[in-house]
Amino acid sequence: MKITLAQLRRLIRETVEQVVQSENDLAEDEFTYAVAKAAEKGEKKVDIGGEEFPVKMSKEKAKQITGKDKKPQTEAASKDTCPACLGTGMDHNTFADCQECEGSGKL
Repeated sequence: MKITLAQLRRLIRETVEQVVQSENDLAEDEFTYAVAKAAEKGEKKVDIGGEEFPVKMSKEKAKQITGKDKKPQTEAASKDTCPACLGTGMDHNTFADCQECEGSGKL
């Protein structure tokens, strides 16, 4: 299969854009998780990356994000879905991608 230089450039640009978006999404998930952990502890501020941020999240919402307010697994959830991530809205719902259980599936 031959591709033109313009097609190659477009492919590279699109790939770079996808990688950058993935990294931004991950950073946003990590930020939200850190705020949720602070909210669970009842803290009013949280330090992330040397910068202080206000914690404006309910404990209930924080428990949903951190996975401590687990909902029963539905049929739609796959067998390899991490219980720590279930119902959190995070994109990394498999054991292999889970930061909570680090791929073990155990909390």
